Amino acid sequence: LGFLWEPENNRFTIYDDGSQYQQFTSINAGNYVFGVQQATGGVTLNFRLFVEANDWTQTPAGITSANALNTKNIAKSVIYNRADSPKLSRTPSSTSNRKTFTISVWYKPADLGTRRQLFSAGTDGSNYAIFEVNDNNKLYYTHSGGSDNVVSTRTIEDSSKFYHILFAMDTTQSTAANRLKIYVDGDQITAFDASTYPSQDFTTFINNSSYPHAVGSFAGTFGSSLHVGGNIAEFNFVDGTALTPST
Repeated sequence: LGFLWEPENNRFTIYDDGSQYQQFTSINAGNYVFGVQQATGGVTLNFRLFVEANDWTQTPAGITSANALNTKNIAKSVIYNRADSPKLSRTPSSTSNRKTFTISVWYKPADLGTRRQLFSAGTDGSNYAIFEVNDNNKLYYTHSGGSDNVVSTRTIEDSSKFYHILFAMDTTQSTAANRLKIYVDGDQITAFDASTYPSQDFTTFINNSSYPHAVGSFAGTFGSSLHVGGNIAEFNFVDGTALTPST
């Protein structure tokens, strides 16, 4: 099953094996119930969509039922050919909030089984902050100068679709698990292979004007084999706030 929410059209569509199954339009606050039969003569699975209010935000530009659920590309997405060592990089002109920020990206994976950095800051193998899909196709965060090591149990390995991935960092939080929250397709990741979080009030290399930052690769000279393969769209970085996907 696939689900597509289009707030700009006030429309919610259910897809079964890539084909439209049912669609709700002119949605207001309330309950919407639909059933999907597992197979001919099989069990019918009933779902309930609860809409609390119709104060919608926009979906990312170019994401439609055709390209989010099938093998097409999102309009204006960046295609990363790993063999070309692609990199989008910049160095901040001034240092900003290094403890609290949000990274949000739509990623359609390729080159499964390799390390692919979604976002990074640093100069070399001794100075870095890394947010990546690792060689086990799991989301991974680490930072030099400490024991930070967070690895999701969930994998990112369906190369036919775009995933929405969000990292929300706030090292000022007193509870360790709240200092880095990871979301995939709107759901918060709660199962981890490793979960050593930054220490409270830890100051990262992110938003530091002394370090280059990069989307889709390692920012510095170290890690030339860590380039992303696949497509990246709607990359957003929010300085000073740890957001959720619904924000």
